[in-house]
Formats: sequence, structure tokens, C-alpha cells
Amino acid sequence: MALQRLTRHRFHLVHTLASEKNWMLSNIYLKFSELAVKNRDKPFSNIYGATSCAALTEFYSLDEIVYKPIGDLTKFVIEKSKNRFKDPVKVATLLKQAANNSYRLDKMAYEPLNIAISSSLNVIKALEKEIETVDKAIEKTVKGLNPIEYKSLISVIKVSASKGR
Repeated sequence: MALQRLTRHRFHLVHTLASEKNWMLSNIYLKFSELAVKNRDKPFSNIYGATSCAALTEFYSLDEIVYKPIGDLTKFVIEKSKNRFKDPVKVATLLKQAANNSYRLDKMAYEPLNIAISSSLNVIKALEKEIETVDKAIEKTVKGLNPIEYKSLISVIKVSASKGR
């Protein structure tokens, strides 16, 4: 029963996480439409990654990105990504293009969207942390019940986690 409760709770957390990510994506689309649209020329491969989230939360409006010099935007990308992009100038250029191609909102809409996006990011981080905690509890419980079946279960969890479920 202990394992059942833990796995069901994990299932609940993962579904809540997916729901929150979808909610955040709808707000991202309103603020920065080109960043949320799937296409080849996106600046970030992971919209929920650190650099993407920094661009969404640290720039109040798209005009800040559009009018920021490419050198300053490149420095921003390097700093926020901890220099993990192979070509940060290209990322900065794509970010600027995406901001330029996105539709603009009324200036009054940015503040509520920024708050909603930041709040969703906090919820997502908390849910991811809780999923890790539950994963450790599942591991401890399964190891105590049957060490052989533990390896089978953990492979299912890793496959599920890599698919974002």
C-alpha cells in the first residue's frame, strides 16, 4: 500500500506539473508569441530552461529586447546560460528577431503576464522538487521490498521523466 500511495501521488504531481506548464505556455504566448510557437528558428530549445525563463521574467516588455543592442543581449544570453550555448550571438539574434516578430500588447497587460509567468515558474520549480522527493521515497520503499524489482521500476520512472511525464 505504501508504494501504491507514493506512485499515485507521483502521478498526481506529474499531471499537475504538465498542467502548470501548459498554463504558463498560454501566458508566454500572450506576452511573447514567437517564443511559444514551434518553429525551427527558436532561440531556445527548452522554453522552460534558465535562459528562456530569464528572458521572459527580466525583460518587462518585448520592446526592451528589440531595442537592446545585440552585444548587450549576447552578454545577457552568455550570463544566463552560464556560457552553455555554442553560438550565443546567434541565440541573441534569434531572440531579438522573435521579439520583433511577436505581436505587441497594450502596455497595461505586461505586468499581469509577468506576474503570472513568474508565479508559474515558482510552482513548476516546487513541483519538480517534490517529484524528486517522491522519487527518493519510492526508491527507498522499493529497495526495502524487493531489490530486484527496484531496477525494473526505476527504469520505468527514468523513461517517464525523460518524456516529461
